[in-house]
Amino acid sequence: MTQNNNNISLRAEIINNMDLSPDIKKLLVSIVDGHALVPLTTDVMAKRIFSPDLHPERFDFLMQRIMKDDTLVTKSPASNETLLDNMESKRLIFDMSSWITDGRYANLEFQSVAQEFIFNRADIHSSRMLMMLYSADCRKKDTVNYKNVKSAVVVILMKNSPKAFKEFNSTRYIHRIKTATSDTGMEFPLLRQIAFVQLDKALEQFLNKTYNQDEDLELLAILAIIADINNRSVYDATSNSPFIKNIYEDAEIFSQDREVQRMTFESELNTVFYDMEMQGAEQRGVQEGIKRGIDFTNDLYSWLYSNNRDDDVKKASFDSDYREKLFEEYRSKHSDNNIEA
Repeated sequence: MTQNNNNISLRAEIINNMDLSPDIKKLLVSIVDGHALVPLTTDVMAKRIFSPDLHPERFDFLMQRIMKDDTLVTKSPASNETLLDNMESKRLIFDMSSWITDGRYANLEFQSVAQEFIFNRADIHSSRMLMMLYSADCRKKDTVNYKNVKSAVVVILMKNSPKAFKEFNSTRYIHRIKTATSDTGMEFPLLRQIAFVQLDKALEQFLNKTYNQDEDLELLAILAIIADINNRSVYDATSNSPFIKNIYEDAEIFSQDREVQRMTFESELNTVFYDMEMQGAEQRGVQEGIKRGIDFTNDLYSWLYSNNRDDDVKKASFDSDYREKLFEEYRSKHSDNNIEA
């Protein structure tokens, strides 16, 4: 009876919540009612389905097939507490780490919301991994053999592709960075190897069969499931695979857990609040920009009037190109005062 009451209580919370969209409410209610599965892009589910501790074979499958490196075999799960960002970021970005048999460090990261700062974060995140890898080696700096330094491998699964990826003209949905190229064209191997995976693009190609002829279809199927485990077309096309069927079975069991359901509800709320904060920040930025523009224009016109240049004010009021020339003149004459547009 207590379990049923909890079910009714959570269902009511979801329905009465004013922040969630109708589509998200529908999904959450379906999960509570047992008609849908918790998305694999949520922290609570991904860490049960792809954990290197619980299912190293699934973790290794993703790392190996995405990086095209069969030597990425889990030796033991690793704690990544030192790698986590602030609490706000952790609600939207979560990861799992593992030590590889050859001494490398591998990290599988899920991003539930598009992160426009994704390149900076990946650079910093992978650098932290290298530092931890170096520290764990327990060797003095003067005895390090740089020929044997191990690398860090990061795979980033993006539920929603950031703008930079959507605007990039390519049929590929996996972007691997294993080398750096100088301006002369010379390539350098990197200790930090990173792969960005567009789950939304993978799902679209899987459903529309628009993938390339050399596509790894088994990997594409797994990525499509991660992108949308509740898509019926994806299920019909993949459930004959024992490996994939087992993922569905585990997801169904975990989705019936009331604690998992509540954590999923809270995860969706965090996503909504993040979007609201980002929109608010953008609006504040626009308003601040408008205010600064008005203030600067007023300063320009005051300067022109004080120098008996009334005709310039009149012309600038309807000729934007001429006004910009006056702005440049004003900036150059007041550069010592650090005037900014």
